[in-house]
Amino acid sequence: MTRRAILHIGPPKTGTSAIQASLSHNRSALARFGLLYPGTGRDHSATLLALFRGRAQDYIRARKRTVPSGTSPISAKQFAAVQEQLRGRDWHTLILSTELMYGLKPPVMKQIKEWLDQYVDSYQLVAVVRDPVDWAVSYTQQRFKREGDVDTLLAQPRAMRLQRTFQRWEEVLGPGQHQILAFEELTADPAGMGAAFLTRLGLESAAAALSQEVAARNESLSWEAAMMMAELNTRRPFFVEGKRSGARSGAELGAFTGIRGQRFDLSDATRRQIFDETREDIAWVGERFGITRYDYPVTDLRPSSNPAGFSPEFITAVGERMADMANEIRIQRGLLQIAELRLEGRIGEAERARRRLEAMFPSDSRFHDEPEDDDAVVRWAAE
Repeated sequence: MTRRAILHIGPPKTGTSAIQASLSHNRSALARFGLLYPGTGRDHSATLLALFRGRAQDYIRARKRTVPSGTSPISAKQFAAVQEQLRGRDWHTLILSTELMYGLKPPVMKQIKEWLDQYVDSYQLVAVVRDPVDWAVSYTQQRFKREGDVDTLLAQPRAMRLQRTFQRWEEVLGPGQHQILAFEELTADPAGMGAAFLTRLGLESAAAALSQEVAARNESLSWEAAMMMAELNTRRPFFVEGKRSGARSGAELGAFTGIRGQRFDLSDATRRQIFDETREDIAWVGERFGITRYDYPVTDLRPSSNPAGFSPEFITAVGERMADMANEIRIQRGLLQIAELRLEGRIGEAERARRRLEAMFPSDSRFHDEPEDDDAVVRWAAE
């Protein structure tokens, strides 16, 4: 049986997470059509990190950086499990999806191909393209989550370099039915990103069998939230001398995600800069893949919605977020106190503490649960 591998390389901010969420949620449905989406996680970053972890660790040590969690023994176990799946006989198409593959150098690309050559006969490279100016806006916003140099990020954003990356992969993989898909078409498809992705790869039957789409978590930042995150990154950098700062847990983003505010954007001058820098890429996408929707005149470039100052909506949202966080701290302390009192057999005190918190937070169901029967009897006796 002839087998092929579909390598979905991203790039970032092109709906990759939504596609991965759908494919991973529907592993069993895909398997019925001979499609293997290996592993148990959402994407295959850990699998590939385990594959070339030796090279990655040498690189990291040479620069005196900490070894990322993706190169831990856990990844090695995941890699072994994927290897076992690849040795199975009940599949004809392998789908690997990770944005990690977008930024690799040719030597590492070759290492991935050498590994897959054991299992497949051909390759299909797939990337998703997005309006390059919109992509730069979204990618810049993403970088604010870890970086704090506001002026540089806003004035010198990274441009999509799809042609260079795609051609590097093609040189490694050789000829095949390689494709580039339009992000805007995938997002507009009522069937959902995962089904739209499979349909455009000629896998209509599998696409029709997918269950309801699983929405990927939205981690976008409003303009104000991005500026606050950048300020945190400046004052408390995530990395200090190549190691994660002791002042950062890695969970800080949750305090800023979802806070309402103004739309994040780049200035008109920066948007024009990105537009000019990407004309060659866009021409290549049009000539090679027939996607011409991004080849529009500069007069059609949308004006910037770059805001000035903090909006009243943001001030309100921050106030609500701070109040919610303060309440959650009080609730967690209360739940811990109740649990400790019950463990000590002080059931009456535990119940009184529960009632106080129930009165304080009447809409929180965590204080509404009736205790177990034995506890109820002890409480009745104690009172």
